[in-house]
Amino acid sequence: MKNLLIVGLLLVNLMAFGQTSEEDRELFRTEIQEKFQALELSDDQKVQFEEIQVKYFGQVEAIRASTDSRMSKMKSLKDIQKKKNAEVKEILTEAQYDSYLDIQKEVKKEMKSRYKARNE
Repeated sequence: MKNLLIVGLLLVNLMAFGQTSEEDRELFRTEIQEKFQALELSDDQKVQFEEIQVKYFGQVEAIRASTDSRMSKMKSLKDIQKKKNAEVKEILTEAQYDSYLDIQKEVKKEMKSRYKARNE
């Protein structure tokens, strides 16, 4: 569970700080491997899950690099999250998907508290 929290935080940090380097991408791949273990994915699920993660990571990078307004970017990122979750749901068991959603909630909560602390 903690590893998945780290993955979520990594993605949010990458979105927040602009450009991604090759080092960031390698760290992202390492974190995906940790997700495999935390969600106890089968070999087939691992392949599909990684494809989905990489696909949406690229889309997030593109949005982050765009010159759209902050609100527009946030809306686009939420839309991507919904699409990604729908694809992930198709490949995971119900229990795995519930764990996946729980991890997302934890990451969101952590990011909100970090944001509040930073802006106080």
